[in-house]
Amino acid sequence: MKENIIKLLESNSFDDYLKGVECLKENINTANLTDSELNQDIIERACAIFILEKWAQQDDYIEALQKFIDVLPNYSSFLSHDDIGHHIKGIALFINGLGEGRNDVSGFLYQSHSGYLMSNTAAVAIRVFFNSQNNTEGEEFFNQLAQFFERINSAQFGVAQLLTKIETWNVSMITGFFNILTSSDFSIQSWMLGSLYNVVQQPIVKEQIFDKYIAVLKNVQNKYKEETNSEKLEQVNSILEMVITKSKGE
Repeated sequence: MKENIIKLLESNSFDDYLKGVECLKENINTANLTDSELNQDIIERACAIFILEKWAQQDDYIEALQKFIDVLPNYSSFLSHDDIGHHIKGIALFINGLGEGRNDVSGFLYQSHSGYLMSNTAAVAIRVFFNSQNNTEGEEFFNQLAQFFERINSAQFGVAQLLTKIETWNVSMITGFFNILTSSDFSIQSWMLGSLYNVVQQPIVKEQIFDKYIAVLKNVQNKYKEETNSEKLEQVNSILEMVITKSKGE
């Protein structure tokens, strides 16, 4: 099972990668895949779903993304619509950001830790609107968009869930987790660290994830204090406060 999961997670197909995440979620902490079989490769590749926009270059992912980017301008006339205008704006900014390797959620009225969740919710709302207008073309397009985002959103939640099931961590696993954690945005970091609430008291987790990251952040904090960079200092203070809170299992 372990070899099959790694093969899927390493695939040049984005579809296979998502299947690998699903397979990992279904088999983790079972006789098919015990904690002792987990390592940096599996954890890092699975957690990479949290920073998808920074690395995904598989042909099937790029093709799907480009299709949506090309067609979305056809609905620009609805940007001023009272019911769906803000949804279209949020999706447009987010998906164009993905095409440039960015996580741009600035267009959404209500913020969440996942732009994919917000985009899925918005696409469903637009699909429902076009259905009520008997606009089958619009309904089908936003249905495809909703399905695309839902699959990624489901994979992200699946990884967050499977992390809570890991009872025994080792240095290799922690290295993979930490590499993704420190490459993530604030909201994703909070989500990832929150998934460790069951094991925050394990010495290896406490020392190699929480204490280590707190030490890094305090060094950065001191650097910004010396530079009197108040904007950067405020940002790192917020992250530090969050990490300390999560270290208590809260």
